[in-house]
Parts: sequence; structure tokens; C-alpha cells
Amino acid sequence: MNVYLNDGLKDAKISLLLSDACKAHVNRYKKGVDVHTAGYALATYALLHEGLIDALPVNFAWDDSGKPYVKDCDAHLSISHSEKVTVACASKYPVGVDIEIKKEIAPSYAKKILSSTEFKEYEILNGFEKTDYLLARWCIKEAYLKSNGNINIFQFDKIHLERKDGVYFINNEWFGKTLFEEDYCVAVGSNMLSEISSLQIIKISDKTLLNLLGD
Repeated sequence: MNVYLNDGLKDAKISLLLSDACKAHVNRYKKGVDVHTAGYALATYALLHEGLIDALPVNFAWDDSGKPYVKDCDAHLSISHSEKVTVACASKYPVGVDIEIKKEIAPSYAKKILSSTEFKEYEILNGFEKTDYLLARWCIKEAYLKSNGNINIFQFDKIHLERKDGVYFINNEWFGKTLFEEDYCVAVGSNMLSEISSLQIIKISDKTLLNLLGD
């Protein structure tokens, strides 16, 4: 599975990739039109390059919780943004993605983010390790909730993650990975281990997105 990333939308013409219904949905976010436009443009790119659709524009719709899906298409997608950076992924299977810009997380949030067992692991780490540990758990639990459609449930301390060979898992029924870049952390999860085993981030420029429009 690939995660597609845009590091800051600069060309307004990218909105031409979106259907009128999707533009109307995006325009509801008065302070975040650019990142939401980038999100659906990246989702369009992901759906095409994963072979899940073959024509534009994509007929996006939204369930009662606000989670996007594609009408009349057996595909799953997830979109996330942090500040100006946006990511999206698409799959035949339920999938969740989250991105967070690297920043220090106050230790007081640890018990809200971590299960009791995770908190014991966290306590023995040093300062920088604690920051990365919290950030990774935050992202991967967001991805878990998104992949299961529960994007508005934030009881992270009730979610316990095991980790082996760089893969997070829950009861061997859900699997996730985190990828740390210089400025951010990306997490992706799916109920199919094969979907995240070769996970990579592909950076997509505005020009690449505009190429989808053709001449």
C-alpha cells in the first residue's frame, strides 16, 4: 500500500479534479479549504493508481460520521492532514491513515493516550523517546479508529497495541505501521497485514495532480 502526500497545496486549479458535490463539501471548511481540496485530490490520485477507479471525477460521498467513501465502487479510503501537510490512501480493504506534525506532547496527556501496559513502557523511556512513543501511539490509534469507522471516538487509553518487528497489531485482527519523517509521523492501518507490510510514502506535487486533468 502507498500513502500519497502533498506538503502544501499551492495551485487552486487542483479543485477542478473534484466533482461539484465534493467542492461544495470542501467549501464548508472555511479555514481549511486548501488542505481538504488537497485531501480529495490525493484520494483521487490514490484511487486511480491503486486501480480502484478508471474515470474522473470521483463520486465521493460521506456517511453519517463524515467518513468519505466512493459511490458504486468497492474501495476504501482515508484522508488526514496536519497543518498544511495532507495524506491519503486507498485500498480494497478498510484502511485508516493519520498524520501529525512532530511536536512535543505534554506528559500529562500520556494516560489519556496510552493503555496501562503502554504507560509502563512509556515511563522507563528518556525524554525524546517518550515524545516519539506518544506521537506514534496517537497516530496509530487514530488510524485504527478511522479504519473501523469510529473516527469520533477518542478513548485511546482503552486501545492496547502490541508491537513486533515494526508492526502494531490488535488481537492479530488489525495491523498498523508508523513512518517517521523529519517533520512528521504518518500511521496507516488495515485488517490485512499484506496491505501495510510494504508501506511507503509517495510525495505528490501540485504538478503531478494537475496532470490528471490532461490537456
